Amino acid sequence: MAVAAASFARRESDQSALMRCLGASGSMVLRLAIWRLLVVGLFGSLLGLALGALAQWGLSALLAGWFATRLPLPGWGPFGVGLISGLVLLLGFGLVPVLQVGRVPPLRVLRRELSSMPASAWLTATAALAAMGGLLRWQTGDSQLSLWVIGGGLVTVVVLWTVARGLMLGLARWHPGGTRFGWRFGLRNLGRRGPLGAVQLAAVGLGLSTLLLLAFVRGDLLDAWRRSLPADTPNQFAINIQTAQRDGVRALFAAHGLPAPDFYPMVRGRLVSINGKPVRARDYADGQARRLVRREFNLSWASHLQKGNQLVAGHWWASETPRGFSVDQGIARTLGIHLGDRLGFETAGQAFSGKVESLRNVRWDSFRPNFFVVAVPGMLDGLPVNWITSFYLPPGHAAFLPALVRAYPGVTLFDVDRLLAQVRSIIERGVRAVEYVFAFSLVAGLIVLYAAIDAAQAARRRELAVLRTLGASRRQLRLALAAEFAALGILAGVIASASASLLGYVLAVHIFNLDYSPDPRLWLVGVASGTLLVLAVGLWGTRAAVRVPPLVVLQSPD
Repeated sequence: MAVAAASFARRESDQSALMRCLGASGSMVLRLAIWRLLVVGLFGSLLGLALGALAQWGLSALLAGWFATRLPLPGWGPFGVGLISGLVLLLGFGLVPVLQVGRVPPLRVLRRELSSMPASAWLTATAALAAMGGLLRWQTGDSQLSLWVIGGGLVTVVVLWTVARGLMLGLARWHPGGTRFGWRFGLRNLGRRGPLGAVQLAAVGLGLSTLLLLAFVRGDLLDAWRRSLPADTPNQFAINIQTAQRDGVRALFAAHGLPAPDFYPMVRGRLVSINGKPVRARDYADGQARRLVRREFNLSWASHLQKGNQLVAGHWWASETPRGFSVDQGIARTLGIHLGDRLGFETAGQAFSGKVESLRNVRWDSFRPNFFVVAVPGMLDGLPVNWITSFYLPPGHAAFLPALVRAYPGVTLFDVDRLLAQVRSIIERGVRAVEYVFAFSLVAGLIVLYAAIDAAQAARRRELAVLRTLGASRRQLRLALAAEFAALGILAGVIASASASLLGYVLAVHIFNLDYSPDPRLWLVGVASGTLLVLAVGLWGTRAAVRVPPLVVLQSPD
């Protein structure tokens, strides 16, 4: 929008100067320019609504197998949101450049070098950020989230633009010797595009990196997580084991040649107070916290710190500790629980309480029974209890599960392998839907590329006309344009691949504590797709510039 609006303002300069010579005031010229901008924005928004409806229909078709019923048609609300969003963004990004149209001096009719002062970059950026921030706040209802999105977007764009600008400057200083005219001129021409070329490069690279992140890095992270799990990671869960059944279950394991697993007690209880203050869902602003306090907790007891748990605060209790709890630090952070707080629980009509003796970091992906809250042994005696266990069932022992269910029908089994396969299937389908949505970011980058090509169309036509006059053939000019856009696409693919690989590394190593091995196909697909897409859009956008006779261009005042 900003690139197109700036180009529109430059093209309107001559018409505005002529109207000023014929008696029109600067305010009248400005009102006409703003009305034209609004009309274009209105029709563009209506076209966008039609395309959005088609895109929504396609997304519904993609997700049709997820739901038992047919998805409903969108209401009128989203259309109103889309229309308002389009106009607000248009004014935010395009109004400041258009305001300069009313300041064009009438003398420009005779002296083409005269024009209004260019729009302030800071004012343009402020208006754009205000429009984006206002829409984000309106849609999310969360000021902090909106600021994070705006800040993260700014950092990303600045970094990408800086890298793109550095690459463009490198091309401008490169003198490829021994190459043909088309490649030599195309590469030098790309280097001379300056900030506008960097905008094109950053926009296409940003959209492409998003899709690469979803298509490749997401799979790499899942594979790295699976490789991080030990070979004997439990793949079966058994719950609802009664106290009197534990010895029989152990004997059944031994009868099938399997090692008996550890059993963990589990008591269902509801958190009712923290430091004597009643716990109510409405007292929490966080949605996850409200859900947690509405449900019952799975409580357990243990004399030793469980494998996969690590103390981060406090100490594990000694044998003389009468009453106390060890709490997972994640749920403690969510519910505002601190070391030394007194928690009150209620189960089966019985109330009990104890002090938080320690906070634990729990590795929930170990596929072993873990609990948010663990009590001192003996503290939960007399409460209804059942037992839970997890175990690794190697191939060739499939008969064990039916035997366990026949002997103890009340025991519930969960096949982790099948659950993970279902989860992965859901993730794959969800990623396809997200890729469908984020493909619009790549389309937006290509539109920025086309808008930048259109903004420089007059200068490009004159440049090509001079080359034609000096003897260059149309074939050489097409080769030069192809070289320029192919190089732009290669650089965009490199930026996108590097960004996706770097983000994948950061996520794997610093967020998920995984070893990351990037897929080499990411670079191949990134560079190839960037080259083909940019080349196609670039050649399409400049097709007319090659066909225009040089004499027509050189005689034109533009």
